[in-house]
Amino acid sequence: MQEMFKANGGCGYVKKPDFLLNTGLINEVFDPKAHLPVKKTLKGLRAIQILADALPKIVPYVLINHREELLPLMMYAIEHHPDSRTRDSLTHRLFNLIKRPDEQQRRVIMDAFVSLAKNVGEMRTETESLPQCWEQINHTYEERRMLVAQSCGELAEFLRPEIRDSLILSIVQQLIEDGAIIVLEAAAHNLTMMLPLFQGTDKYFQVEELMFQLSNAGVSNYFILMRFLLNCSVIELLMLSLCLCIIFSLFKQEFLLHIWFCESE
Repeated sequence: MQEMFKANGGCGYVKKPDFLLNTGLINEVFDPKAHLPVKKTLKGLRAIQILADALPKIVPYVLINHREELLPLMMYAIEHHPDSRTRDSLTHRLFNLIKRPDEQQRRVIMDAFVSLAKNVGEMRTETESLPQCWEQINHTYEERRMLVAQSCGELAEFLRPEIRDSLILSIVQQLIEDGAIIVLEAAAHNLTMMLPLFQGTDKYFQVEELMFQLSNAGVSNYFILMRFLLNCSVIELLMLSLCLCIIFSLFKQEFLLHIWFCESE
């Protein structure tokens, strides 16, 4: 403290901060025991804006194998930036983080999108994350179309039922018309992930035609069945078993009647 006032012969004083000097509307003074709201400043927002401006310039110069290390920064900027256009640009950058992502890289990207969906809610997931899916549904690279299929299955639970039953199902339906077998298998897998989320028991009829298309396209029936069973709850499996028993019973009765008529003739 002495060094602070050395140039003034050791004389001087330290001014109190403004919150101790200022008075309120009714001349009230600062009360150290009072519970006051946290004062918000522009420092945090400014840091987010700087981060959002810098990330698109940094990403292309980071080695592909190390780009996943940027995900926490990208997710934070997307979640907290106030401008929707900037968020859209960063979300697009996140979805396209790697040109041709392998299975592990797709897993890392999808984990980031799922985490974002949990934090930002249904509306922002539908308006900011979903557009990345339908924009790349016809992408040249199979890996990107597989990422689209994976997005449908894993983001479905964070969307409103009406969006899930219409838009997401429509995207999967378009992927089922894809010519690449690995994309078809990805669509089949994620379609079975969506089945338990459909409202009402008519979900089996909603996807019956899609499953038939997958089977005709060359996807193994065993693959489809196993993916379906792995994503069903116990109650749904019981319902399915009951339906199969009823169908078998009807076929059995029809078969016995056919034999009886044949013998009668």
